Amino acid sequence: MSDTHPSGAADLPAGPARAGGRGARPDGIPSGRHDAADVWLVGLRHRAGSGVLVHHYYVVAGTVGGVDALRRARWWAAQPAERRLRGDAAVDGTWAEVRRLIGDALGRFRLAARAG
Repeated sequence: MSDTHPSGAADLPAGPARAGGRGARPDGIPSGRHDAADVWLVGLRHRAGSGVLVHHYYVVAGTVGGVDALRRARWWAAQPAERRLRGDAAVDGTWAEVRRLIGDALGRFRLAARAG
């Protein structure tokens, strides 16, 4: 399986970090060394079959900024396995929350303050 963007770019992360998943530590923090400036929490939402809005979040590392993190999270959300997890519900393209995760010297992360 290749972790490439449909455009052919091979620089995408291994996938959203999940507890115990590929590219994640058991606590959900991406494995490997990342600078604090390149780890982002990206929130997307979809409407469940019952009509309720459901928010879901991706930890995205190795990006050049929030816009790139959002692009990568949307790409991962569009993958067949992710769509199946949502019951094939489409992601709401009109809403997203992008926040930087700031790491300290001990490897602990906190959310940056919201902009605006």
